[in-house]
Amino acid sequence: MSSTEHRIINALRKDARMTLAKIAELSGLPTSTVYDRMRKLKGDARFTAHINFAQYGYPLRVLLIMNAQGDLNYLKEHPSINSFYRLEGKSSYCAEAHFRSFKELREFIEDLPLETEVHCNFVSEELKHEAQELP
Repeated sequence: MSSTEHRIINALRKDARMTLAKIAELSGLPTSTVYDRMRKLKGDARFTAHINFAQYGYPLRVLLIMNAQGDLNYLKEHPSINSFYRLEGKSSYCAEAHFRSFKELREFIEDLPLETEVHCNFVSEELKHEAQELP
């Protein structure tokens, strides 16, 4: 990644709704350069929203650490699973999930169609979502 792209991405990480003029001002680049680079970056980029699930009735945020064997599509496609990762180490997978209640979480775990050892870790506080700037 070029230093120009690096500066643009850092500006967007601070505020993804920032105007081209503001990005140009913060990065010290001409607006035309920012426009051209952003068009190029959009082919590689994926834009997402950071959602406060608790505000929408899903107060229980859980990291499910598991050693699973079998078809993982159930986990990949389940609406309660927000993110799903393959791990290297003692456990095989980690899923970030959101539930309305402990009952809903328990039913989810009981319905898992896999041979799965699941450890639930409840998120009590998010200390950092993601870095504001790339290193």
